[in-house]
Amino acid sequence: ELNTPLTYIMGNLELLEAQKLDSAQREMLSSIARGSERIKSLAQSLLAFSRPSHEDMVPLALNELIERSLELCHYQILKGGVRLEKSLAPDLPRVTGVSNQLEMALINLTVNAVHAMEGTGGKLTVSSALKGPEVEIAVSDEGPGIPDDIQPTLFEPFVTTKPAGKGTGLGLSTVLMIVERHQGKIDFKTAPGAGTTFRIRLPAAT
Repeated sequence: ELNTPLTYIMGNLELLEAQKLDSAQREMLSSIARGSERIKSLAQSLLAFSRPSHEDMVPLALNELIERSLELCHYQILKGGVRLEKSLAPDLPRVTGVSNQLEMALINLTVNAVHAMEGTGGKLTVSSALKGPEVEIAVSDEGPGIPDDIQPTLFEPFVTTKPAGKGTGLGLSTVLMIVERHQGKIDFKTAPGAGTTFRIRLPAAT
C-alpha cells in the first residue's frame, strides 16, 4: 500500500516545518507536501477504480456522514478562505451503503467546490433533504462555473477543470462510480459566473 510510506513522509514534513527554516527551504517543503498529497489522492482513486470494495452495506445516518466528511475537509475549507453553510434536514431516513466510500465521494465534491473558489472566496453550501423515496445531498459553490466544452465529459476519467499540476482528473469519475455502486444518481447544474451545484440522490433504506 502507498498510504503507509506517504503518511510517514508527510509526518516527517510536518516535523521539519516546525524547525527554523528560510523561505527557500519552506517553499521546497511545501512543494514536496503538495506532491505527496497528489500521489496519495491518485493512489486512492486508482485503488477505488481497480479494486471494488467487498465491504457490507449497512444503514447509515446521512447527516452524520456529511458532518464527518466536512470535518475531514476542515483544513481545505479554512485554507481556501471560503464560508461554509450547512442546511441539513432533520429526521432523514437512513441510506444503505459503505460509509468510507460515501465519505470519499463527499470529500471529492467538497474539495472541488473549494478549489473552484480559490483566490476569490465565496460560500460553500452543503445540504441534505428528502426527495420522495430518495435522500439528496447537494454541494454548491460560487465559483466561475464549468466550461460548456467540458460538461459532456465531466465524469470521464482524467477530465479536469483545474490548472496543470493540480488534480488528477479522477475525482468526479470516482464519485460517479461510488454513487452508482450505491444505486444512486448524480447530476449537476452550472452557469458562467454563477457557480456549480452537484446533487447526489440515494435510495432511502426501507
